[in-house]
Amino acid sequence: MTGPGSEPLRVAIAALLDAVISSLAGIYDVLNGASMMGLVDPDRPPLRIDIVGERPDPLNLASGVQAEVQAAVEDVGECDIVIVPSVLLPAADWQKGRHSKLTDWSMRMHVQGARICSACSGVFLLTETGQFDGRDATVHFGYAKAFAKPSGQRRRVIRSIAGRNGSIRSSASASALPPER
Repeated sequence: MTGPGSEPLRVAIAALLDAVISSLAGIYDVLNGASMMGLVDPDRPPLRIDIVGERPDPLNLASGVQAEVQAAVEDVGECDIVIVPSVLLPAADWQKGRHSKLTDWSMRMHVQGARICSACSGVFLLTETGQFDGRDATVHFGYAKAFAKPSGQRRRVIRSIAGRNGSIRSSASASALPPER
């Protein structure tokens, strides 16, 4: 959290066509919770959170529900944390290169020192940056094979709630745990 006189942490939540509204909005609401409940000084919030996408327009997400993109990636030159929400992939098929502006931007933010995080299947966007090549990650069990597909690099899915590799994080979402047998 921020201390007296410090700037709020800048958090960017990536909005992409494949995103799931519950993940995107849920992350936004949880991170804004203390501010929305009046538990922090409104003039000094601990976090400044933006939903970032290719254009600052309404965006129809995977289920057809709209999300308001607040800032275009070219207008966000720095941030402290980038979060990619869960995505919904028909037949577990990630189409590489479909979100190149977001992929390139997230890599630039990481090079500048931002912590990079994914909620569950949001990790697919981050795989295009090479940040998960040879690394472990947490992803929905339904996407495990697609995630581990050869990209020239080994990737291993770990069966846990969260994965951590330096400044890169991946986490399970509410439906990511495999069914009980």
